[in-house]
Amino acid sequence: MDINNLPLIEIVGLSRYDLPACIVTVDMINNWSKYLSKLNLTKLEKEILYKLIKSELNASVKEINGKNGIMLKFSKLIDSEIFNNLFRKFINNHKICTKCNTPELIDMICNACGTNLNDLNKKDKNKKIKE
Repeated sequence: MDINNLPLIEIVGLSRYDLPACIVTVDMINNWSKYLSKLNLTKLEKEILYKLIKSELNASVKEINGKNGIMLKFSKLIDSEIFNNLFRKFINNHKICTKCNTPELIDMICNACGTNLNDLNKKDKNKKIKE
């Protein structure tokens, strides 16, 4: 199965959230602006993603302003499938609300249902400590 053809986000009944997989051309994603705006990535979320790329792919990244918007440039060649798997992992952990399952998290607060996942995580940690 070619993972490059699989979407990053595909939520049945909520097609406005659909997001196709990234196409990494050698060492760059040319249409990175599309992903930044669609996922509404904050500065903190981008920092988390870029640190994840550095630790998991051993590559640094930098945003470059091009004539068609922002591009993401890697410090080495990156495989599209590996990057998309990592990006899916990031999206699942940092952009999809665990309560309502919509990709409306902005810095761990859901714009759709209002859940603050930071508070939920604290409660979960407190439960584990008490048990």
